[in-house]
Amino acid sequence: MKESGFKRTYSKNEVVELFKLYNPKKRGDLNVPDLGMSYYELPDGRILIIIGDKISSGRMYKSVAELNKIRNKVPAKRSEHILSNLIPDDKKFLASVNLYIDSLADKLKIPREKLDRSLKSVRLIDTAYKKALPSQAVFFKKDYLYLIAYLGEVYKHEKGGEWFFEKYEDEESYEPYIKIANGRIINPFRDLFKDCYENYEEMSIYDVADFAVSDFRLGVSK
Repeated sequence: MKESGFKRTYSKNEVVELFKLYNPKKRGDLNVPDLGMSYYELPDGRILIIIGDKISSGRMYKSVAELNKIRNKVPAKRSEHILSNLIPDDKKFLASVNLYIDSLADKLKIPREKLDRSLKSVRLIDTAYKKALPSQAVFFKKDYLYLIAYLGEVYKHEKGGEWFFEKYEDEESYEPYIKIANGRIINPFRDLFKDCYENYEEMSIYDVADFAVSDFRLGVSK
């Protein structure tokens, strides 16, 4: 693979080529609790982030300094669970999914009928956010919950399946997942948080959704 200029996002195949070319060094010291990301440093100082420990698509940063600069803009405390107290009641969340989608459409000024739970509809959300990007504080206060609800419904539409929830004794929030027909699990909150946490101004919610359903076409589980 020949590189020309800086590139932010890499497909799974491109990440494989980067590992062959550079044999990057794993940087465990950059890990953030609960995100499930792996960080690698290339010989020229660039930082590559991938999901989990297995090769997947990735996002590149020019340096540790750039990564930390973006992280420092985030209002959330890193010691908290990434959902904090966002979903204290799983039954209330399920009963409110349509209301959350209505609120998302209203906030982003997208005709409600356009949010039809299809993968392509997520492009409308990306376009709306690029026109009027709210502060990260506003995003994580409300929008994050609305988007978890919508992406979960998109994954159900694209793959079939149902919502289910897990809650640990020492956590305040339920973790929402989609269990598809073959028993595999899609996570609608972790990758969304990661993209908005790591690179808010350049985030692509469509890429998050497309990545999630593409992974499961390849048979990758939770």
